[in-house]
Amino acid sequence: HRREIRACYEAELQRTPELEGRVLINFVIAPDGQVAGSRSVESSLNNSTVEDCVVRRIRSWRFPEPRGGGTVNVNYPFVFTPGG
Repeated sequence: HRREIRACYEAELQRTPELEGRVLINFVIAPDGQVAGSRSVESSLNNSTVEDCVVRRIRSWRFPEPRGGGTVNVNYPFVFTPGG
């Protein structure tokens, strides 16, 4: 899914060439492997367009079903830099 996330950033980078920073996303993987919810919890990017795009993309992802049928709470940092 790296390309999906990078596309969110690169679209906005065209308008703001100096855009860079880190976005911490929290998401919950449901017992069936689908993402039950996601949200931006911290950002030094300070760009709601990119943050909202990442949150929407993650909501469409599917993971292996968690062992034991429970939910999994994930905090994942995405770091965006113009050549990275």
